[in-house]
Amino acid sequence: MEEIRPKTIILHPCPMCKTSMEVELIEIKKQLIEGQIDLEDVTKEWRHVCPKCEHDTTKYIKICHYCKVPDDISKLRHNETAVSKAFAYYHPECERKANMPYPIIGALVFLIIVGVLLGIRYVSSKLNKGDVAISCVQKAENLLSSIGDLSVSFAKDPEDDKKYREKYQKNRDIAINYCLKAKKINPYYGKTYYILAKIYNIDGNPELALKTCNSGLTIKNLDPNTEKALTDFKNELKKSGVKL
Repeated sequence: MEEIRPKTIILHPCPMCKTSMEVELIEIKKQLIEGQIDLEDVTKEWRHVCPKCEHDTTKYIKICHYCKVPDDISKLRHNETAVSKAFAYYHPECERKANMPYPIIGALVFLIIVGVLLGIRYVSSKLNKGDVAISCVQKAENLLSSIGDLSVSFAKDPEDDKKYREKYQKNRDIAINYCLKAKKINPYYGKTYYILAKIYNIDGNPELALKTCNSGLTIKNLDPNTEKALTDFKNELKKSGVKL
């Protein structure tokens, strides 16, 4: 057998008297008589002589895949499905230590993924809610002109007063419900307050209209066009003598 330097000296208990002794760990290459390389191409071998009982023993050992410390095969586990013999033997405690971070990392990755998904869902729901609120206000705005026209019509035409009032009331209730729904979904959409104030004023309640304008103007980062519309309507109501 051909020795390969350098050699490694480790302490190992004598298998007979258990005295701690120096062990020379030698890398060897085994070859068959025919010159073919053995299946265990490169192995590890302990060669040691106990200084106390002079017991001479030689036995093959394996290297732990995780800690790289040589040990008796009896103390190591063997993974028959390992891709190579270098990865086949290991101390159970070394495997536990080596694999301990994986569940923790897996849990952290899982939490991160869940957090990202919840964040996406939250943002998506906010965007969807914003779209729903805008849609509701647009529907209310479409009804606003008909409400104003009907309020004038039943005032001018006493004969059709009942017909106009019923239609007015129906459109007015639908428009207000749209606005209240939009306000509940997104209380920071300023145009909702403007349309509501307009409806309340047509409805004969200018004080509530002025109060609604003031509520809309308290919204932070209000859209400039909406802010101008609310301010103009508020001034218009004040000029007509409306007070809170």
